[in-house]
Amino acid sequence: MSNISDYWYKRMGVPQAERERIKSLVVGEQCAEFELENETKKLIQVDGECFKSVFIENRKYLYKGDYTAPPYENDYSYASNYLSEDGLAGFSITHDGWLVSLFSNYDKRGFSKSIKKFVIGKAYKLVCIVANTDEGNALVELYQRLYGFRKYVSTINDIDVMRIHYGDEFIDNFIMRNGTPFHVFMIGKNAVGIGEDEHKRFEDYFEAEKYVDDTVKNI
Repeated sequence: MSNISDYWYKRMGVPQAERERIKSLVVGEQCAEFELENETKKLIQVDGECFKSVFIENRKYLYKGDYTAPPYENDYSYASNYLSEDGLAGFSITHDGWLVSLFSNYDKRGFSKSIKKFVIGKAYKLVCIVANTDEGNALVELYQRLYGFRKYVSTINDIDVMRIHYGDEFIDNFIMRNGTPFHVFMIGKNAVGIGEDEHKRFEDYFEAEKYVDDTVKNI
């Protein structure tokens, strides 16, 4: 087992020098505004390389950042990518409707709620890393409450696949804090799947992902 660091479980905040550097990486076109505790901020649409570079820097400081898949796991060139003007928050929606890499390093709460109209309007699939604990299910509950997503299918035990794709530190942190990880695939309020009442469970993550892509339609 690798040495388990707990930096993801401390609210460190982004140092000022890093904030300035991250902000300088944001290059794109303003597409909207959002409100964060009565403060209006600009939302910038950026290309995949810009989003990836900004997310890489932010992930070092994210509280509970081990819930976010490493940036190299997603192809942001096949997505619409959004960052706050200062680069401290963002999200990506793939062209086939997956919400990925939603993050915020703001001291203030509320970024996820502030982008609700974007998520509901454009994303209709997502996947959460979870565990059979209250803490481990927090993301599922957040997406249910905030965006109206619902559970569709899940995997059983993803330790092996996560070690391969996310690395030992990621999985060791998660097991230590939450227990055995698996994935829950969720679909949006405007999406339709097949046999939703059955809640199918898969041994293999990639089989589950393909099933979601093959059977879920946006309406």
